[in-house]
Amino acid sequence: MNTVRKLVFSKEAFPRYAYTSKIADQLDKKGTCLRSIYHSVTDPPLSFSDISIFIKSSNLKTLSADELRYRKTLKEEGRSIKAQNGDKTSESKRKCINPNITITTYDDIQQGSISPVKDITGDILIIVEDDPKTADKAFRSVSRKVDKHVIVKSCSREQISITICTILEIFVLRVLKSRVTALQMLYDQLNHAQFQINQAQTKTRLPINGENGVQVESTVRSKRPIEDVGPPSITRSGKKFRGTECTGSESWSSSDKQRIEIIKDTLHEAHALYRRSRISQDESPFEKAVVPILSDKLAESLYIIDDRIYGCGFRNSTLEVFVNVSHVRLELLRRSLMFSKLK
Repeated sequence: MNTVRKLVFSKEAFPRYAYTSKIADQLDKKGTCLRSIYHSVTDPPLSFSDISIFIKSSNLKTLSADELRYRKTLKEEGRSIKAQNGDKTSESKRKCINPNITITTYDDIQQGSISPVKDITGDILIIVEDDPKTADKAFRSVSRKVDKHVIVKSCSREQISITICTILEIFVLRVLKSRVTALQMLYDQLNHAQFQINQAQTKTRLPINGENGVQVESTVRSKRPIEDVGPPSITRSGKKFRGTECTGSESWSSSDKQRIEIIKDTLHEAHALYRRSRISQDESPFEKAVVPILSDKLAESLYIIDDRIYGCGFRNSTLEVFVNVSHVRLELLRRSLMFSKLK
């Protein structure tokens, strides 16, 4: 008979989950508030919380909490890991979601010690198998038997912690998908046009044989550090979001046009979250982004205008031109010195 152990981890034990769930919570809070202005919304905002891991295997008796936890220092978590014998549900104004993960081995499944249909707790199953070929076989075999909503991954024992991090991110984005889709539908309804994402494509000045050439770069990626998450009250365009005005019978003083802009900004934030993730395009609520084409002829024409222009490109259908600020300051200083000499 299999040994069943349950361990509960705080979000901070898995940094990617902590980051993704924090952004998802903020986005859904704004999205739920915005949708409640125009429609009756029964579901409260999402709130992702602690992770429960069920180890159901006689072959993993020595699997420790340290092997599961991605962040190894307990002090960084702010609380210790604890074992519990039962599930506890806390009631709040937010829809608290506690991911449940079942960990077992392929040997346990083959021997019938655990059924991938009946004995899985939660929506995530991790099969531990050190041999890569057997792990792939286990993944394909079990994936056909479990429900489609169950996320199945196979990995070696050494890769358990990173696999949990990856799979938790997918879990959060799957849960968030329906909320983002509902917000997209509201935007289309109010704006009388389908919401579109236009990723950016840039061109940079590149010296080739002493002359100015053009180099086409890949889609622009965010350079913001993972810990640098802006306050939930500010949208990407700088518009303030007052969530407290969505409560009760109160309504926004903002016009519909301003609300549409905030919805659009929120959808762009959601798209950025999905784009940075490891989730497949099929599971994203957004269609594949349209990348506007910037011709070499136009880019070269811009570079001729001023040597301080070092790049240009489209971002959300807007042509942006990048100027080296340090060169601008040097030019102003040079002109200032010349003017003082003339005096």
